[in-house]
Amino acid sequence: MRRCSFERRGFRFLLFLVSAIGVWGAMTTVRAAESTAAEPRPIPVIYDSDIGDDIDDTWALAFLLKSPELDVKLVVGDYGNPIYRGKLMAKLLEVAGRTDVAVGLAAGGGNGEGRQSAWIQDYDLSTYPGKVYKDGVQAIIDTIMQSPEPITVIAVGPLPNLALALEREPRIAEKARFVGMHGSVRLGYGGNKTPAAEYNVRADASSCQKVFKAPWDMVIAPLDTCGLIHLRGEKYKKVLESKEPLARAVIENYRAWAAAQKNPDMANHASSTLFDTEAVYLAWAEDLVQIEELNISVTDDGMTVEDPKGKTMRVATAWKNMGAFEDLLVQRLTEPTNRFEKDIAAFEKADLTSPAPKGAVLFTGSSSIRMWNSLREDFPNIKTIRRGFGGSQFSDLIHFVDRIVIPYAPRMIFVYEGDNDIASGKSPEHVERDYRTFVNSVRRSLPDTRIGFIAIKPSIARWNLWGPIAEANNRIARLAESDPLLTYVDIATPMLKNAPAGSPPPASLFVKDGLHLSAEGYALWTRVVQAALDSQ
Repeated sequence: MRRCSFERRGFRFLLFLVSAIGVWGAMTTVRAAESTAAEPRPIPVIYDSDIGDDIDDTWALAFLLKSPELDVKLVVGDYGNPIYRGKLMAKLLEVAGRTDVAVGLAAGGGNGEGRQSAWIQDYDLSTYPGKVYKDGVQAIIDTIMQSPEPITVIAVGPLPNLALALEREPRIAEKARFVGMHGSVRLGYGGNKTPAAEYNVRADASSCQKVFKAPWDMVIAPLDTCGLIHLRGEKYKKVLESKEPLARAVIENYRAWAAAQKNPDMANHASSTLFDTEAVYLAWAEDLVQIEELNISVTDDGMTVEDPKGKTMRVATAWKNMGAFEDLLVQRLTEPTNRFEKDIAAFEKADLTSPAPKGAVLFTGSSSIRMWNSLREDFPNIKTIRRGFGGSQFSDLIHFVDRIVIPYAPRMIFVYEGDNDIASGKSPEHVERDYRTFVNSVRRSLPDTRIGFIAIKPSIARWNLWGPIAEANNRIARLAESDPLLTYVDIATPMLKNAPAGSPPPASLFVKDGLHLSAEGYALWTRVVQAALDSQ
């Protein structure tokens, strides 16, 4: 494999290390493409996109979020229409359970409408639990300049953001590399033998010229290769029928986009051209394409031409194995990425033989819910559903919300998560943000359903974590004070009532491990939860 030359910014060592452990070895099959004899450090990336115009940007973002080789730090809308693009990105990040990723808004104006507006018609960007930067250009600069390691910028749209960023802070080119879906070198759209003025270049040729002249290392996916990518037949069917949340979101967006194109049936049969997905792949591997080092210039009318005086960059000029790339894309989008898939599938199978009642009270969360075997007997006067999966965190529950929460249409939800989150090292702020994401995910389908957060319990086994646990509880309690549909169920105070100051709860509330509840512990919880129910 021909490797990039990145000595100046440390990229050569990174790629050599990744190659040495086998991830970037010769790949002729999808399995080989994902060889991970050892886990390399993910490559930090910024995704800059005119998402919401063509649908391929949405496919590419989903592919990016399902690629463990890449560590997404920031997603930024580009080429105007900032609120529309910001909503699309934020909602997709919520679906993925990745509200740790910041959203930057595009420079320029716009009316907030686009071909995928139907998917975000009820989405309020102000509810995004993560950070939203109004100045997306400055967010790009800050992310690059403050990063302790080089950033890879994946750009899949016109380039006014990056041109402005280079104008404000030229040094970003010294701390980043550029991977883009841009240009047409020897082939045009659909494999046409005549090169074309590719849209991402032609739409703002001046900005593209500035970006292409900057002194960063560059890799581009031109129409020569990216313009040939489609999913058809069984490959497309796998994505179309997938239950994976991001795959479902992609298809929902595709249907909205196709309807806006006055061709709604197209989403039932095959994908459109998936130009931008190749740029995501090139951010971490090049084995399935033929790479040439070429000197490229951008003309005023948006052509990308070979020119001895042009910028030297690596160009994917032909496919070695496009079928393997298509397989990789399908596999990434559709494969279960959550260790609780078997648990969730078991719940779904049980629902087929014994459907859960609608309008019941749902209890969901981690092992404290899973092990509440007396739940039905503890609440004999209400219909209850128990969907707990031990060891889970909020991100897991968010991942499966459309499968084990929404279908039941419960009148109230009691959720217990956060215990394992704090134990894994997540901050109280992170737990609060994930709770907000869960609430948002529920309300998009069930706006009137009440949600009760069962406080993260103090325990003997995790008493050393009581400080951050108490802070997380306090943060979520404050949310409930200002929202009539949210309830904070304080089981922590009564659990500590009979304990000496500064000591964990009595051992009688737990089984031998000092973490999970005993019958006495569940009896205490029952009293507190019942009081919360009575107050509704």
